[in-house]
Amino acid sequence: MMKSVVVLFVISFVLAGCGKTEKEQEQVEYPERKHSEGEAMLVLTKHQLEHIEFAVEAAEEKAVTIPLALPGRVALNDRATAHITARVGGRIEKVHKVINDRVAADEVI
Repeated sequence: MMKSVVVLFVISFVLAGCGKTEKEQEQVEYPERKHSEGEAMLVLTKHQLEHIEFAVEAAEEKAVTIPLALPGRVALNDRATAHITARVGGRIEKVHKVINDRVAADEVI
């Protein structure tokens, strides 16, 4: 019984949707605006002209650089860092040579 009611209900919806009731859509006509291609008008005050950098250019495709600021920190690469320590305890009083200086045999550094 329930199955036949559902089938009857579905058939009635299908038949209701098959009717030929085409409604013409209303076409709205907008009045023609008077303008020409490439026409552009911009009105600026004297104050605006003095305080802005304004230029009119042809449109073109080009790369735009956008500044990007990201958080981060600089750290040493522990695998590429040599840890050098003295064989004996003490303190340095004077440095005679710096990195990349040439050193002769038996010279104080």
